[in-house]
Amino acid sequence: MSASQVYDRSIVVDFRSFPTFTRAGMAALKKSGMSLVHTGVETVEDALTLRKEIEEFSDHVILVTKTEDVRRAKREGKTGVMVSIEHPDAIAEGCSDMEPVLRTHITIIEHFYQLGVRAIQPSYNRRTRFADGGTERTNGGLSWYGVELVEKMNELGMVVQPSHCGEQTTLDCIEVSKDPICISHSGCKAVYDHPRCKSDEVLRRLADKGGVMGVFILTFFVSPTPAQTTSDDIVAHIDHAVKVAGIESVGIGTDYGIYVPPSGINPEAYRNSRKFKYEAVKNPKYGHFVNEVNLQYPPVPSDMLHEKRLLTVAEKLEAKGYGDDAIEKILGANVMRVLQEVIG
Repeated sequence: MSASQVYDRSIVVDFRSFPTFTRAGMAALKKSGMSLVHTGVETVEDALTLRKEIEEFSDHVILVTKTEDVRRAKREGKTGVMVSIEHPDAIAEGCSDMEPVLRTHITIIEHFYQLGVRAIQPSYNRRTRFADGGTERTNGGLSWYGVELVEKMNELGMVVQPSHCGEQTTLDCIEVSKDPICISHSGCKAVYDHPRCKSDEVLRRLADKGGVMGVFILTFFVSPTPAQTTSDDIVAHIDHAVKVAGIESVGIGTDYGIYVPPSGINPEAYRNSRKFKYEAVKNPKYGHFVNEVNLQYPPVPSDMLHEKRLLTVAEKLEAKGYGDDAIEKILGANVMRVLQEVIG
């Protein structure tokens, strides 16, 4: 079977994406052939707005609260939208050292669950009340509030998601969670030592607990030379993750929405019309990212600047000798296994 045929039969998952709720955006999403995208909100207002957008474009998308919603989306030629919280500030506001018995943050988590949120990240790069992020000065793990967060998510049926978290926080999430976790969008430090990538130790521990890591496609996260990054660099991260964690523990989370170019402009021509200037800058205050200053849109490999970008990954995997079942697992079956176990 060809990679294209495997792609067409698979439940294709981008476990970190940003759907554009316009007719052009929905048309691009349909053309992608993806059955599930995973996007984020930060506040109750965001969650309510997203629900309205999904209802408005119900001929194209379905809100995912159970895995059956994804399967229905596949049957109906639609895309499921799973909602997460990447910045947990709205929840952290409920943490009170003065009146801890109130546990208001737990009530806030329950409220977000009722609004359809099915994944939460304990920190986003910097420290929160719950955990240290991946660019924080220290490498502390989960706080007691963070442990409570993970335990409540397990109770409700939400995916623990530490993509932007630090090393110890990620390891703590794996250990504390009774359910498998999903690092929805990251890469391999052994391939490119970036704050947003994960160590081999994390990958091995993740696999031991049945979890999955989705590999992102942003050029400056996967390679020290972003302007020259291609899909081969993305596949290098996937291939390394498979070798360390096994074929059951790897997926894709692009960290980038389906590209919709301005009307009438060819995507490649548009990209070539923009000057890309990369500066290797590291701000010691933030311990932040390299190669993201002066970044020009879009920050993805030129050979993936199209709707079926994950088909490009499948074709590259096929060329490397990956079989049909292995490609199907990476395209989405692995994530679906974790979702079935966690959210039902």
